[in-house]
Amino acid sequence: MIGPVSLRSALLATIAVLGVAALFGGRAPNAAQADPPRAAHHATALSAALVGADAAIAALEAQLGEALGDARGGAALVLDGDAPPDERFDAAALAMEMAGPPIVAARQALREVERLGSSRVPPIAVPALPIDEADAARLGAELRASGTTAASVASLRHASDAALSDLELALAAAADGRPDDIARAVASGRAGLATFAEWNATLPTLTVWTGGMRDLLDALDGIATALRSGDAAALAAAHDAYAVATQEASRADRGRAIALADAAASIGGGAPAALATLLAQVGECRAAVASVVLEPATEGAP
Repeated sequence: MIGPVSLRSALLATIAVLGVAALFGGRAPNAAQADPPRAAHHATALSAALVGADAAIAALEAQLGEALGDARGGAALVLDGDAPPDERFDAAALAMEMAGPPIVAARQALREVERLGSSRVPPIAVPALPIDEADAARLGAELRASGTTAASVASLRHASDAALSDLELALAAAADGRPDDIARAVASGRAGLATFAEWNATLPTLTVWTGGMRDLLDALDGIATALRSGDAAALAAAHDAYAVATQEASRADRGRAIALADAAASIGGGAPAALATLLAQVGECRAAVASVVLEPATEGAP
């Protein structure tokens, strides 16, 4: 039979052999303290994973930045320049369609950081990538659709420019007393205005411009008629009608400018704006990865 003294001696002997932690279920010491070489190797691997994640996200940023640059370039062509804006939007869409591999690479790199960082104390909080392949495909499709709309708005601008040119030709002919040239320019201007009918519902201020243009063209047509007839009184009345029409010219020009600006803004505020927001979020994700500071002394077991 073992007495109390002998039992205590046996217990102390067991603790000496197995260790207090083993006997009473205590936790093992930190792996970095227990196995410094292993912890150093783990820290090196984690550091390399962070560098790889930064590079992968940077490549994705570059891809999205290329798409955004083309989209913004296309939006700018709506109100300025002669190049078709839809070509730039198509290029932006293609860049988004090619964003799949960079997205996959960035996601895999973040997963590797998460895997290696999970053993740290505390674990590394890995940011989520704010885009997937489906997002890229959706934005690509939206950019192509925006290009179609942009081309329509650009054609509207070109058509309105052409109508103004016809007006100038008619005015020049009226100043020289050439009724046939006035009539030809007026007919061309009226035909051009007919193309704007489909926009009246979506661009209300455009009707202000088309109405003012019609009044000016009608007055010039009256001048042409009076010149042909040689009726001085009719010619004076036609000139008076033109003078009245010019009083609304400034208001009409503002209506045209507002209509085109609204149409362009609707394009730039759609897919390009969504892409800009997404690019900023990817940049935040990259910054979060770059902010991780490794402390080898707190590494756990990989």
